[in-house]
Amino acid sequence: MNSQLRCPVCGKPVDPESPATAMPFCSSR
Repeated sequence: MNSQLRCPVCGKPVDPESPATAMPFCSSR
């Protein structure tokens, strides 16, 4: 089981090593 971070906003699986998901993509609505 990988410790995948989840966005507290949308609740989607976010990768801490991914520059695309590491950014607040939820806030850019």
